[in-house]
Amino acid sequence: MALLKSYSCVKCGGVLNFDEDQEVFGCPFCGGEYAFTDFHRGDLIKQGKMSLLRGNYSTAKGKFQAILKRNPRDFEALQGLILAEGQIPAVNRLCRIDYLENAKLQEAVQAAKNAQEALKEEAEYFGLLTRMLELAYEYHKNSDEADEVTKAQNKRFRDMSYELMGIEEEEEVAVDNYLKLIRYIALRGLIIVLAASAVMEIWWVTAIYVGFFALIGAIIKLYYFTKKKKVDRRLSSEMKQQYVKDDGVAVNLQDIRHDYMNTYIKLKRIVPDLKAYEKPLPTAKSDAPAADDPFISIEKNVICNKCGGQLTLDKEKKLYECRSCGVAYGASLFFGDPFEKASEALKANDFTEADQRFSHILMMDPHAFDALLGRILCAGRWRSINDIALTDHVIPASRMSELSERTAEAVAHVSEENSSLMEDIRKLIELYCEYMRQLQVSNTYNDRLEYISKNRQTLLAHKNDKYSPLKDEPEYVQKRREANAAKHNAKVEFEELKPKILRGNANRLSKG
Repeated sequence: MALLKSYSCVKCGGVLNFDEDQEVFGCPFCGGEYAFTDFHRGDLIKQGKMSLLRGNYSTAKGKFQAILKRNPRDFEALQGLILAEGQIPAVNRLCRIDYLENAKLQEAVQAAKNAQEALKEEAEYFGLLTRMLELAYEYHKNSDEADEVTKAQNKRFRDMSYELMGIEEEEEVAVDNYLKLIRYIALRGLIIVLAASAVMEIWWVTAIYVGFFALIGAIIKLYYFTKKKKVDRRLSSEMKQQYVKDDGVAVNLQDIRHDYMNTYIKLKRIVPDLKAYEKPLPTAKSDAPAADDPFISIEKNVICNKCGGQLTLDKEKKLYECRSCGVAYGASLFFGDPFEKASEALKANDFTEADQRFSHILMMDPHAFDALLGRILCAGRWRSINDIALTDHVIPASRMSELSERTAEAVAHVSEENSSLMEDIRKLIELYCEYMRQLQVSNTYNDRLEYISKNRQTLLAHKNDKYSPLKDEPEYVQKRREANAAKHNAKVEFEELKPKILRGNANRLSKG
């Protein structure tokens, strides 16, 4: 016979009660509430993002809508639904307006507006995202229309070029026939005319004869010259008009790209902390009586992480209760081998669960090095110190802030014997964050310089404009050089410090 399972609240560890009418689990201790979809929220988010990457947008839409049906204010689900509606594979595709060429931008705009209404706290974020999508739609619409006009005009230019080539071929044939006329008729006739002129001493006849054939040649040349000049003048005039139109379109597109890039920079600065919108999920536990657990007989000194008060084990040995603030925690959170459970969650990339378990370990031992280190690793999405590595993928500012906070907390609470190692870890995290900050700066100026490079000819035509990007190019180059230098310095120090930390941690573990 299969065993029924009960669930404990992640917030306080209390046993959850099931409400059949509302199909939710409720915690009688802290008031936490969980729906069936809450159990699988993380999986649905991962599946939705994977479906986006694979181009299965309808599937991704279904995943995100399932989450929003339960919680219409879920930030990640709202963001994912915008991408699914717009058929955009990932959030990082928003970094370049060119990447959105084939996206369904009108649908994405509407989804972004709906998200702005659903989650008022992030109205600024979704407002900027809406603005970006509208700019992208305008940009690609104008670009496509300009391309169609340019294609039609280019076809006309080719036709006129072919017309010029046809006239030149006609001219070559006419000149060739004229030369044949001179060679076979005019030269032979000239001999007769010269002889007659000599006998009769009337040389003006020869002059007229030669002038006649010369006039024919001049008429042929003048005719084709006039004909070519007429077509060439028409071609030059239309090309000049087209260049003016193209310059106008290019300036307009340039302004839209510039506005888009500035909006994207603003958007990156206010990306919210995704963890703030993750609703804690209950964890399954066996329904075997707590008294059967041999570890429960061991009294443990547990500190409440809410108020710092002493927790006491109840008579049934199911809950640790705080008499100061009234919070209760399930006893199963503190017995057995909590560090082993936290390590397993960390290895499985379940950073949310691992972070919660490390937090519970610190409730028993606020100076536990491995738990302090574990919370740092969870913040950085790393499984071990060895995974802390510099990459070209910029992490959100919120994560860097969280890393700094947790390393500072670890240095403040770690035992004296491990303080030196933890201080080195703090320095390593500082170098990591500095590298990421400089990488972001470098990428920003690199994008601006790349834009100038691709559009240099157009920009040169308007270099005297008040807001011409060419005027800022030297500053962009200098800023990028400074960022790359700072990034290089951080990388050198990081690579020198990391092996030292790995050796120090290995020595610590061998002593333990």
